[in-house]
Amino acid sequence: MNPQIAEIAKKHKDWVNIARSFGAKTEAEDIVQEMYLRLDKYIKPDQKITTSFVWITLRNIYFDFLKKEPVTFELDKTVSEAVCETESIIAYGELNKRVRDELNNVDWFDKMLFELYVTSGKSMRRLEKETGISLSCIFYTTNRTKKHLRSLLSEDYEDYLNEDYEWLKEKQQD
Repeated sequence: MNPQIAEIAKKHKDWVNIARSFGAKTEAEDIVQEMYLRLDKYIKPDQKITTSFVWITLRNIYFDFLKKEPVTFELDKTVSEAVCETESIIAYGELNKRVRDELNNVDWFDKMLFELYVTSGKSMRRLEKETGISLSCIFYTTNRTKKHLRSLLSEDYEDYLNEDYEWLKEKQQD
């Protein structure tokens, strides 16, 4: 046996744990054995083998293993997940539409200030400096608009969070 491989093999359990840290489960031992074979084949007689060198070798073998492993998945589960995700996207769009519709029913100034605050990502103090509108006016206006939207749309938002999308659809048809 190659003396370098014998020296490396002293840390066999560590190598197996490293292979497991990459995501290998039952195949961790096989990956380590493949590492021994690869090192025996490619290292030079006087070459010093470091832990990082072994780590990289294990990682490369694990990635090679992943490439060879056939990918399998449950079709029914994937289709149902896609349907659920599509329903979620549609429901989210419907909820956003309701928010926009309700914002169209509030005073133009309240709507303008609320949209500016929400979409700009700026603090109220920064908006005060940039617009010249008082901080208290910005605070009370956006707070009043939020309360108004909550009072009208809180039930729809709860339905969305609970994934009760059929309730949103029924309200859409009304």
